[in-house]
Amino acid sequence: MSDCKPRKTPIDAITKLNIEDEKVLYDKPVREGTVNLELFYPNQIDNPSKLVEFADADWANDELQRKSTSGYVFKLFESTISWCSRKQSVTAMSSTEAEYVALSETSREGIWLLNLINELGFTQHHIILYENNQSCIKLTQKTEHKRLKHIDVKYNYIKDLVTNSLVKLEYVPSNDQIADILTKNLPLCKFEKLRDCLGLRITNSEESSD
Repeated sequence: MSDCKPRKTPIDAITKLNIEDEKVLYDKPVREGTVNLELFYPNQIDNPSKLVEFADADWANDELQRKSTSGYVFKLFESTISWCSRKQSVTAMSSTEAEYVALSETSREGIWLLNLINELGFTQHHIILYENNQSCIKLTQKTEHKRLKHIDVKYNYIKDLVTNSLVKLEYVPSNDQIADILTKNLPLCKFEKLRDCLGLRITNSEESSD
């Protein structure tokens, strides 16, 4: 790996992947330019900002199967504690539907984390979930909508959480959607911005070498 050329981003912004590329990628190891970064956890236990979530989806980015990708980031006291990027198991018919599925999938992790921090003595009654698709936010606030009838019942879980005030959805501009880094290829400028938002910092060993 030490002989490989370093890269500043995991993958080029214009590259599209599918399942047929998997073996080729694994046969060609790449030394990433981010190996000397680590998550930084500042002492902010008195910070009023508690558990928040950023959720995003990239619609139909798999060119072979046309499946979408879900991504989420959870922050506690403004520090990243949980994250995930995975291909959705269903084929979304629109970007709004892909976002809706992502919200439902990631909210299960959110409720588990909410219960955990309450057991640890940090009182919090709901999660603030940041979403950059306003149509998706409106769908969760409707009691019935013809655009949701074909979606599996399990993906309407997010509507129950919003109705019961366990999740509060708030709009965030796409440029500030941290979970974007987990769903799609990004240009270097935006990649580095969102990487900093995750709390990744250069390790002491690299700082000292500079």
